Amino acid sequence: MERKTFSVNYNGVLPNGNNEPKSGNGELVFSSTYVNDNKVKLKSYKDMNIPKENIEDVNKNVSQPIIELKKNRPKVSVEKIGKTITELEEMENETDNDDGLWMTKANKAMEKAFKIKDRESLYKCLWYESEICVLVAKSNLGKSILAVQIANEIAKSGKLVNYLDYELEAKQFQQRYTNEETKQMFKFSDNLLRADLSVDLELDSNGRVERFFKKLEELSKRGVKIFILDNITSLIDRIESGDVIIQFMNRLKRLKEKYGLSILIVAHTTKKRDSEPLRQDNLAGSKKLMNFIDSAFAIGKSLVETDVKYIKQLKFRFGDFIYDEDNVLLCRIVKEDNFPHFIECGYAVEKDLLNTKKSIANDGKRELMQAAYLLHTQGMSNRKIGREMGVSDKTIGKWIGQFENTKALAQA
Repeated sequence: MERKTFSVNYNGVLPNGNNEPKSGNGELVFSSTYVNDNKVKLKSYKDMNIPKENIEDVNKNVSQPIIELKKNRPKVSVEKIGKTITELEEMENETDNDDGLWMTKANKAMEKAFKIKDRESLYKCLWYESEICVLVAKSNLGKSILAVQIANEIAKSGKLVNYLDYELEAKQFQQRYTNEETKQMFKFSDNLLRADLSVDLELDSNGRVERFFKKLEELSKRGVKIFILDNITSLIDRIESGDVIIQFMNRLKRLKEKYGLSILIVAHTTKKRDSEPLRQDNLAGSKKLMNFIDSAFAIGKSLVETDVKYIKQLKFRFGDFIYDEDNVLLCRIVKEDNFPHFIECGYAVEKDLLNTKKSIANDGKRELMQAAYLLHTQGMSNRKIGREMGVSDKTIGKWIGQFENTKALAQA
């Protein structure tokens, strides 16, 4: 749609005898718009103080300029369209032409993207290369333990990883990964870096943030591409402030795109009841922060078995959405070889882990399951067990399977 402005001279006199037209210089200025049916649409006369009976005279006087405008309207020819396409193709072939970048054909963009190496997974389907990812959990659920575990696994694969620990002091970190009795320390991969942030902790929030971005860019130029920030709340005082988090994430995203960085941010959840399922809005500062990240996953705790944690996907852009509310990943924290870490022990439906009433009811059911399992190990058929217990053979088969899974989980 094209807009034109034109004027008609009335020698300072309107058809209604008004000697002071709106323009003040003897001209009436009209705005017209070309629409799809090739007609001209005039601006309303309601501000011109013209009596209704005089509108026709005004239209007659301005009709000729409108006709001239329509005659001079540029025509689009097939030849011109062909020329535009040719120019576009020429611009695409000029790699240093910024216009070409803005006018790339979709098929051409697909061909270029096809030649780019696929992003590799850094941790399961939860975090991929060149992503800003968030790991979120309440306090004391082991999010730092899992973050260090992820960092060391990536480092063992041959990639440099810089762990920015704003949570633990150096001594606290050392004690966590040392045997209390033998004083033997865990041996991390030589590719895992842990920044000394003692200087940063003495700065105020603005000073910490500025130093963070300065060091991030310096290390990025030296070849470090993977960073884990533990945790963002310790780095930014006012994470709930929209302006603060937007400014921080914009700067972080620019560095990520400039150097091809992969960044995992450890964060706290907002206050929520343990019986509520994990959601995106549980992330502190989520209203703004969630818009800038590529992926997110969370750690929750089971109310059925207190030592069981679970991992749930909250957001993803690459890979698959596997660990949703119907298939959360069950885990336990163990310490082996002076290294506390998560071990996987099955899958579950999230709501079943949070249903405390169901947990109480299951206490009596578990006894029946155990009795059915013992009879099964003695060679009794499911049908006979069912007759003894007053349920169907299918129910007995289900109970035996559930008890076997529970037993295996307890031994893991």
